[in-house]
Amino acid sequence: SEADVRGLAPPALLVYGRESAYFESTLAAMLAHLRPDLTQVHVDDAGHNSHLERPDVVGPPAAAFLSP
Repeated sequence: SEADVRGLAPPALLVYGRESAYFESTLAAMLAHLRPDLTQVHVDDAGHNSHLERPDVVGPPAAAFLSP
């Protein structure tokens, strides 16, 4: 639910491949609206497995997010 998403306390990284299924862009937008504190990475020329398809794009922000 929206309340559940807003209530999530831990930081989160949202990685979204722009070639993902049509409904995933709607979900990414909803999450951005509900949790504006989320770090988002929108990956061109990649789908659901953007971490495998474009590690050059996903890797650096993922490493930065996970670094203390």
